Amino acid sequence: MISFGTYPDVSLLSARQRRTDVRTLIADGANPSEVRRAEKLEQKATATNTFKLVASEWHQHKVNRWTAGYASDIWEGLENPLH
Repeated sequence: MISFGTYPDVSLLSARQRRTDVRTLIADGANPSEVRRAEKLEQKATATNTFKLVASEWHQHKVNRWTAGYASDIWEGLENPLH
């Protein structure tokens, strides 16, 4: 069993197309869940808006308003949030 989302976020037409795609994957011997998981991992690997990138841009924007020590503490807190 596989879910394509909830109605009305996913239209009936879209769900039927996705069902057809999944059936094609199964006919080709692929596991649709594994294919979907691999696609998500690939998207994460190529993501351009990672937390680190956004945090770095924010930090660079603010760093001129802070003392060097405070800026260092903030960056360290972002890199090691549990310490």
